[in-house]
Amino acid sequence: MVNNSSWPDVILAACFVVLAVAMLFGTFYFGGAYVFSNIKERWAEYSIKKRITVISQVVITLGVITILAVLSSQKLH
Repeated sequence: MVNNSSWPDVILAACFVVLAVAMLFGTFYFGGAYVFSNIKERWAEYSIKKRITVISQVVITLGVITILAVLSSQKLH
């Protein structure tokens, strides 16, 4: 039973949720694709030192994002 809501309202709400989640994941996907495509295009021009710097920056950024995601998903005490 869906409370007193009409079925068109429920379907509209479900479509909105699907759209919002798709936009969230799409933002991260296209942002990551943009960054990695730029790295891929310029990779041949980079020296060994610059390549190590780029790899370390990407690893640090992904690590910080992971730590923040884990911390934000935990319940406050």
